[in-house]
Order: sequence, then C-alpha cells, then structure tokens
Amino acid sequence: MFRFLATLLYPPLCVVCEGSTPRLGELICSRCWKRARHDPVSEVLFGRDPRSHRDMTPAVHVGWSWNDTWEILLHKFKYQGYARLGTTFGSELAELLEARGYRPDAGMKLVPMPVTGTRRRERGYNQAELLARALSRRWDVELDTKLLARSGASRSQTKLKPAERWKNVKGAFFAREEREARRPILLVDDVVTTGATLHAASEALREAGHEKVRCLALVCSTRFCS
Repeated sequence: MFRFLATLLYPPLCVVCEGSTPRLGELICSRCWKRARHDPVSEVLFGRDPRSHRDMTPAVHVGWSWNDTWEILLHKFKYQGYARLGTTFGSELAELLEARGYRPDAGMKLVPMPVTGTRRRERGYNQAELLARALSRRWDVELDTKLLARSGASRSQTKLKPAERWKNVKGAFFAREEREARRPILLVDDVVTTGATLHAASEALREAGHEKVRCLALVCSTRFCS
C-alpha cells in the first residue's frame, strides 16, 4: 500500500528525459535505456599512445560506445549524486559481457580505478568502485579497493588533448605488493577516452608484480572505439 501511494504522490521520473519510469525506484525509462545501449562494443580494444602510435593498455573490455544519453547518465552518476546508478550499470554490464561468453578468470580480483581523496569527498563515493562492487556481487569475485591508489593529484583529464592525457597520468598511481601478485586483475573504470589512465594504472600494478592485468570500462569514447 505504501509503495502504491508513494508512486501516486511521487511518480518515478527518468533521470535522462524526466518522463515516467515503469516502477518505483527505477531511474531510467525503457526508451532512454534503449538509446544508451544502442551501440554495444563487441571487440576487445587497446589504448594507443598518440605519440608513438603503439598499443599501450592491456586488453580492454567495453560495454557501450559514448552517445548523448550516456553523457547525461554519466554526468548524473559522477557529479550529481546518483550513486544508485552504479548498481544498475554494473548489472547491465555484467549481463552484456556474459551474453558475449565472458567469464571471470579463476582467482580473479576486481580493482576499481581510484580517485583522489578530494574527488571522493566532493562526490561522496568513487563511481568506479560502485561499478566494481556490483560486478563483484554478480560474479562472486573478490573486490579489492586497497590494492591501487593515486600517488598524487593530477589535473582533470576532461579538457586535455590526447597527448596531454598520457603525460598527465604518468606516475599517477602506485600499487601494493603482496604475496598473491600472480592472481589475475580486472581493472574497472566508468569511461575510457584514450586509454591513458588505464595504461598508467596497469603499469603501476605490473611494477608491483601483478602480471595478469585486464581492463573493463562501462563506456568508451568514439575516439577510443573507432
């Protein structure tokens, strides 16, 4: 009865189009979800250094290609406090990967891309960690939020050119050495634009003895996916 009355008084609205959503608690209507998932990325990708034109990142599994709907969704997710979207995104991403035949490696750890302490305080959470947490529950895989950390504050990547992005994150991460360094790592992030951040983080993991590193991103820029 309470849920019915709540729906009448406060009808759930889509965070993208502000139209109604099917059920109380849902944040995205079916029409906007369809637009967001219009262009899935089926192949495994690699980031390429714009200076040397060499493939630099480990293999990157990607959910979908960037579009206007994802731009709104990710802005809500990262900057406007819609932390609950992390569970939705993580579940949808897991379903997509499973439909492609992806299965977690034996003994694998999920490691979210870390954010600076300032960013975490501003947002109240790390969006990559929320994604990784949803995937961890779905796959019953260990989530390790302490293995990788930022070594200092780097500039925001948002407005930087490709070559500047690679330079900006060089040496920006450090990883903890541990006895289980041979366990496979799946590094999780929300968006991959050039692959520079994933490359820098992966290098830090490898330098600490973690040899088997692969990456996973919810969305990729059209530049990275092309």
